[in-house]
Amino acid sequence: MPFNPPRGLKRDLLAGEPKIGMFLGTSSVQVAELVAFQDIDFLFVDLEHGERNDVLSVAEIIRAADAAGKPVIVRVPTNSVEAIGYVLDHGAVGICVPHIRTREDAERAVSYARYAPEGERAMSPLVRATQYSGEDWEDVWRTANDEMIVMALIEDAKGLENLEEIASVPGIDVIWIGVGDLSQDLGFPGQLDHPKIVEAVERGLAAAKENRKIAYTPLGGLDPGRDFHSEVEAAMAAGFRMLAWVDIVLIGAVIRDAVRSVANLRGEH
Repeated sequence: MPFNPPRGLKRDLLAGEPKIGMFLGTSSVQVAELVAFQDIDFLFVDLEHGERNDVLSVAEIIRAADAAGKPVIVRVPTNSVEAIGYVLDHGAVGICVPHIRTREDAERAVSYARYAPEGERAMSPLVRATQYSGEDWEDVWRTANDEMIVMALIEDAKGLENLEEIASVPGIDVIWIGVGDLSQDLGFPGQLDHPKIVEAVERGLAAAKENRKIAYTPLGGLDPGRDFHSEVEAAMAAGFRMLAWVDIVLIGAVIRDAVRSVANLRGEH
């Protein structure tokens, strides 16, 4: 029985190959399909924020991505076996778990994402990720456990305090320092260039490198004159190997740039 989600993303990342994706802040399946047909490596779907609030919309986005052979990672709303199992059963190849604060939080996320004997993900061979077949189950669970990506999102003061210990947990594959919520929890909301935030990101990179994990960062938007090549180059030079733009940021920035261009032609200010 085939393992349905596209394979190889985790292997390539661990081998040091940079991968660039798109973080989807909309619930539009059409936008997701448009993105998937581009020369992009993965889609990153959000179930924690934005307008997407049910797993069925994620399932449709995963189907759209599959049409282009692109893997999907989902940020789940909670660190629970149910929330994680739902998206994996629909064919996600990885999860991002928010608010990882302790080693125990990280170990739970790893366990919920993997089948026994490595974890406690519920077994059901009659789901999309197994092509609704009950055959060759041993091959399925082994492949699923090997291919699965588990991302720990560190975005609280307590998580930052335990960062190095969290990064050492076997089965945690990706470290993401969530600078927005972290700045809020540390007492200076939105000050993303604050020295403590800069230090936190540097610690995240160091912890990922020390533990042979993958460091992830979101990329900025399309500001007038922004150089995409330089942006990616700088992130890679810092040590990030997994990167993603945000669809609504790019869409909004392009629209604003277009409106400004027309205003200039009209002589408006």
